[in-house]
Amino acid sequence: MSAERCKCCDLLVEFCGKAAADRQRATGLAQRQELLERPGWFAAQWRVMCSVCQEWSPPGTPITRHGEFGWRVECCSDFQKGQVTNEKQVADGARFLDSKVPDWFKSIDLNQLDMLNPCHCVMGQLFPSYRMGLERLGVDVTINEDVALGFDRPDSLDPDSPRDLAALTPIWKREIGARLAATTS
Repeated sequence: MSAERCKCCDLLVEFCGKAAADRQRATGLAQRQELLERPGWFAAQWRVMCSVCQEWSPPGTPITRHGEFGWRVECCSDFQKGQVTNEKQVADGARFLDSKVPDWFKSIDLNQLDMLNPCHCVMGQLFPSYRMGLERLGVDVTINEDVALGFDRPDSLDPDSPRDLAALTPIWKREIGARLAATTS
């Protein structure tokens, strides 16, 4: 255990909330600075909406071009995207399907499951087509609800997207496998 103490409250830094927040802030600032040093990223001059997640960010936030008219904000940069977000989205999507299609997971062929293929993705296996599944379930793609539920990635037309979309396949397989195991035990 470290004997280092917080300068504000004199508690050991392990027990001080402010010291933890300061460390988190320092890490965030270092990541923000590293992001701003990447080509194509710069600080926003005004409040800006991320075209990936639709969240508003204040001036000074790192942004880059996204698509023809949008901006990708640091919340959806490489630093912030990852397994935690993907896993949460897939878990949300699975719970959504639980509420709409009872025992949906029993209809998925895990050997064929491939989120890159609209015929073999979760929606493609449950419905005649990906798009028809979204429509029948009332998923609004205009507000990226399909992305929030782990059925798609926000950059599906970008060249880097297949890597992101393919990352959903093993997560869906784990989620479905866990549900199948729970029903057989």
